[in-house]
Amino acid sequence: MNSIKTISYTIIKRSGRDRCFYIEELQHCFEFKNGMYSNKKNSVDRKEKAFSLLRVKNIIIGNTCDYAALNEELFYKEKLNDIISFIEYFSKTNDIEYFFKWQVLKKTISSANQNYTLISGGLDVAFLVRGNVKTESIYCFSRDYESLKSKILATSDRIRLIKSFKPSVCDNNISKVLLSGRAAAILIHEAVGHLSEADFFIDNVDQCKKSLYKSIASRKLTIIDDGNINSSGWMPIDDEGEKNKATVLIREGVREGYIHNLNTARVFDVMTTGNARVTNEEGFPRVRMTNTYVQNGDDNLHELVHSEKVLYIDSLNTCYGFKNIFFSPGRCYYLKDGKREDVLIEKKRLSAYKVLNSIIGVGTKCDVLESTVTGCKKGIGLLPVSMSSPQILFSGNILS
Repeated sequence: MNSIKTISYTIIKRSGRDRCFYIEELQHCFEFKNGMYSNKKNSVDRKEKAFSLLRVKNIIIGNTCDYAALNEELFYKEKLNDIISFIEYFSKTNDIEYFFKWQVLKKTISSANQNYTLISGGLDVAFLVRGNVKTESIYCFSRDYESLKSKILATSDRIRLIKSFKPSVCDNNISKVLLSGRAAAILIHEAVGHLSEADFFIDNVDQCKKSLYKSIASRKLTIIDDGNINSSGWMPIDDEGEKNKATVLIREGVREGYIHNLNTARVFDVMTTGNARVTNEEGFPRVRMTNTYVQNGDDNLHELVHSEKVLYIDSLNTCYGFKNIFFSPGRCYYLKDGKREDVLIEKKRLSAYKVLNSIIGVGTKCDVLESTVTGCKKGIGLLPVSMSSPQILFSGNILS
């Protein structure tokens, strides 16, 4: 029998509303028997109740823990008040709405082999920016106040671009497509990440094993999932009490691995990668991503583009799917000779394998998309993850 007990303390502040305080206690008990998970207990007790930061500090970090991703300055009331005031001023100045979340939690995972205690805390802000044509959300996550403030200030240029965006219709005469790091991270999360979750292939194990160590993408592409990175997908111990390990999904275009929980590892006859995660809605562990990233490349993308007319996709409205990806670009631009033209791209249906083999170049600097306000949805369960990528240059046929 496995059990997970979590207690979390959350403060929410939205535009034009007072602060809300929540105390939530979760308990999940499950066991794996006869090739199936059975949910023995799934309880959620959520109360809207004010609390003292000092008292919460004593509860969360009063005893020893095995793993921690928590900065004690989160419990400083003055700094909390200061960051909320700063967010309110920034939002008013830029005429945008905000959603702010302060949260700390303690999680105890008990399995047949070991008990672990994890504590974590973080700060999230989501800005809703309404432009002339597009409305976009911008997410910032941090484990300390100063870093969050820096990340918020760094969004100023994006806010101006969203508000000034006035597109014409794309003429579809495109030779190359350049994705921003954020847009590329989301696309790769869908095109590679979900195709690397072993539970999707539990009835087709032989085919998956045959794909190992075979080329499925451009040699420029290496993708890793690692729950040990101190980001919004931080999960050094999974919900079955197994240590998470960095898993190379694709190395230089070659399929190297899948992510597993104990059940899929048993079926595939491999070791688990420690990617079992439980959601409140389901109450049993499924194979889920944590922090998934594209390794930096060494391409000078400006040199690869030369003086060609390139479609630059800076943001996405939606992007979801499995082998077929439903891809709806947000803000897009034609780039040529240092000039930029706003354009509108219609929704596309992309083949995941075509995406992976249309890569021309991978940039040198990653952009990280991290948040616990939003996340990755699989089935009915939403979980926080992070995803990151440098800019990626594709051949134009990716959209055909």
